[in-house]
Amino acid sequence: MKLRNKYIFLLLLFIPVAFMLRIYFLPSHLFFGPEQGRDFLVIKDIVVNHKFTLIGPKTDIDGIFHGPLFYYLSAIPFLIFHGDPFLVLLFLILFHSLTVFVLYFLSEELFSDKFLSSVSIVLFTFSYGAIVDSRWLSNPPMTIPLSALLYFFLIKFIKGKKYYLIPAGITYALLGQVEFLNYFFFAFVTFFSLVIYKGRVLKNKFVALISFIFAVFFSWINFLLFDLRHDFLITKSLTGLLKGSSGYYISLKESLVSSTKLFIDTFSLYSGIPSLLVMVILPIIFLSLVYMSFKNKKYGLILIWLFIPLFLLILLKHQVLRHFYILITIPAILSLSFLISSIRKKSLFLSLIIILLIIVRNLTLLESNLPHNRNVYFQSTQPELLYKDQLSVIDNIYKNAAGRKFTFQSYTIPYWMQEGWEYLFWFYGNKKYGYIPDKEADIMYVIIQDDTNKSFQNNWIENTESKWGRLNNKFRQGILTVEERILR
Repeated sequence: MKLRNKYIFLLLLFIPVAFMLRIYFLPSHLFFGPEQGRDFLVIKDIVVNHKFTLIGPKTDIDGIFHGPLFYYLSAIPFLIFHGDPFLVLLFLILFHSLTVFVLYFLSEELFSDKFLSSVSIVLFTFSYGAIVDSRWLSNPPMTIPLSALLYFFLIKFIKGKKYYLIPAGITYALLGQVEFLNYFFFAFVTFFSLVIYKGRVLKNKFVALISFIFAVFFSWINFLLFDLRHDFLITKSLTGLLKGSSGYYISLKESLVSSTKLFIDTFSLYSGIPSLLVMVILPIIFLSLVYMSFKNKKYGLILIWLFIPLFLLILLKHQVLRHFYILITIPAILSLSFLISSIRKKSLFLSLIIILLIIVRNLTLLESNLPHNRNVYFQSTQPELLYKDQLSVIDNIYKNAAGRKFTFQSYTIPYWMQEGWEYLFWFYGNKKYGYIPDKEADIMYVIIQDDTNKSFQNNWIENTESKWGRLNNKFRQGILTVEERILR
């Protein structure tokens, strides 16, 4: 075996390490909320009822949807593991962990530096932000492995492998299918990256045209078919958004402050470096990459990939959500690896100390946050909602019902979204106890999740829930209170 192959084999040991770090405290802490329930009911329709869909989850803008790729990819483990959300998530985490493999070859193609490539996969493996992203049972985290693939294909094309531009175009389409905003972000990232190497594009016009056709076709064919069936709903919504008649806008100053702050915080989460230190490091990275770009255009690619999303989000003037910055995961890791590699040229010892400190910092964040669901952005409003408690609640409901028919209602966050519980009763309750809730039953179980808005919740209990028949029994599991009510 060649030395290079032995080296790669050792590096691939980081894949199981990445996987194990990402399943820490699962399945007990798996977050399965209303949106997960909504998605899994759709996946269930695909697998069980063969009811296929052209669109995916809805975005924050009415009438605009993500693509359905997350549904169809999740349908594979759903079918294999009979709808178990935890095992579906394990499959997706494995998919996410394989980014280690892609990232190594991406960084080697970009920098031709094995030390830098090694640093990049170490940083990614232990990255607290990347670990948190992978645990989110939703569509946005798929941006990370797909963006790594896109960058890899683009660089292979730039280095003279012209046919790699075709899978780059297809990967661009897939990125938009998992997160609609990716169409916008990666259009600019890809365009400016290819502008730097426009000579390569002009030399391969036919391949560029084929790649463009594939990108457009796979990006829009399902949305076009959906629009034709639904009176051009998405087209009208996009038109309204561009005209400013829909969506929520903030001032340019507010956008500058909020987008930049979140960018710094996100870089901090991915790197494990405290935000105050990131504010010092980012200008150094920016200026270093600008300087190096005059010597070699490939460093300009990192600049584009890392900073273009920030500038675009500032100009959009929308309230920025944390997951909008998932696409900077790979360039953030690469840029930090570049900085550490530059330090290594002056002092190998110092660079190794920095790597060790970053690993320790990330592991500290992991140990201090994940057991309590702190700094987990997609669960920030309900950190104490645990999957194990949800399953225990279902067990206790069936034991109290003792074979009798029952119905249920739930107080959820976000409010009035029962899809999470509806799916769990189908997957867990039905499989274990042989039947599901019946809306016509005389017994109702009301599942009430603790809410920080106590006055709102107490008002709902007093004026709505208390009128649902006679209270017969009551028990509590974690932050969930369950009341058994006799309706008739």
